[in-house]
Amino acid sequence: MAANLAPGFQLGAQFFTDQGVVLSGGLLYVYAAGSTTPVNTYTDPTLSTPNSNPIALTSAGRLPQNVWLPSGQAYKFVLKTSTGVQVGQPLDYVYGVNDTLSLGASQWAPSTLTPTYVSSNTFTVPGNQLQTFLVGRRLQILVNAGVVYGTIATAAYSTVTTVAVTLDSGALDSGLSTVNVGIITPTNSAIPPSLISSGGGATGGGNDQFVVENDQLVTTAWTLGQDQQKACTISIATPAVVTMTNSFTAGQPVFFQTTGALPTGLSANTTYYVSATNLTTTSFQVSATPGGSSIATSGSQSGNQTCGKVKNGASVGPVTVNTGVALTIPTGARWVIS
Repeated sequence: MAANLAPGFQLGAQFFTDQGVVLSGGLLYVYAAGSTTPVNTYTDPTLSTPNSNPIALTSAGRLPQNVWLPSGQAYKFVLKTSTGVQVGQPLDYVYGVNDTLSLGASQWAPSTLTPTYVSSNTFTVPGNQLQTFLVGRRLQILVNAGVVYGTIATAAYSTVTTVAVTLDSGALDSGLSTVNVGIITPTNSAIPPSLISSGGGATGGGNDQFVVENDQLVTTAWTLGQDQQKACTISIATPAVVTMTNSFTAGQPVFFQTTGALPTGLSANTTYYVSATNLTTTSFQVSATPGGSSIATSGSQSGNQTCGKVKNGASVGPVTVNTGVALTIPTGARWVIS
C-alpha cells in the first residue's frame, strides 16, 4: 500500500500556542477529513506501526516521529494543548505530499469513511451511508494490488452499510484502505440530460439518429447525426401521407416521435423509408422496407408528431477511427451504433 508524508508534520516539526509559546506536551489529533472520526497515521512508509492518536509532542513542542498517510485518503489535523484546548484552526482535507491518488478535487471525492474488506467485490463502511453509496455510482478503491475502479451494484444498510461493486478489472483484497466516490451521481446528475444516453449499450437519446451499418474507416474529422426533427402531420389514410417541408430522396430512412400517440400502423423510434411514390418537398409516404409498399394508417392519433432523418453509414461491420481523428456526436443527437 502506498504512503505519503503528511505536509508539515514530519519528525522534529515544532509547534507553538496562539501566543507564540512553545507547545510543550501538545496533542495532535488526526481524523478522517470533514469528520471527528479518528484514523490511523503511521511512523514509517511501510504503514506497519501506527502512531498514537493523539500524538503527544515533546517538551520542546516537537513531533517525536514522522506522520505517514495512506495514499488516496484525506485527513483533518487538530492541534490542542496538553490540557485539551484547541490551538488555531483545524487543517481539513489534507493529503500526503505528492499523493497522486488524491483526486478529490477533480473527478473523485473522498468518502472519509474507513472501509472493511468482506470479499473480492464487497466491503462495508460504518453507519448508514446509502446517500453516498448510490447504486450506479463510480468508485475509486485503493487495495494492496493498487487502484481499482468499479460501479456500485448494490448497497444495503443494517448495522453497517454493505456495498457490492462491479469492478472494471481486478478484485478487492484484504489491503482495502480507501474508497473515493465519483463526483457525478447516477441520479440528478450535473450533466445536462441531453448529453446522457437514454438507453443501454450503444443507443443514445435525442433528436437525430445515426446508424452504422457497414465497414467504415474514418480518416478525417466526422460529425454524426443530421437534421433536427421537424413537426409534421400524418394523415389517417391508405396510404398515409406525411406533410412536412423536406429535402428527402426516395429510400431515405426516417423515424417518428410523438408527445401523444401515433396512428395505428406507425411506431415511435422505428426506422421507416421514404417512398418514391408522390414524393414532394412538402409531403411523402413511408414504407417498412426500402422500395416497399407505402404504409396505411388507421385509428386515431394524439399529441404533436415529429419526423427526423436516420443517417446511414451504409451492411453490418466494424467502424475504425484512425488515431487522432475526432468523431463528434452533436449535442441533442439521437445515435445508434449497431
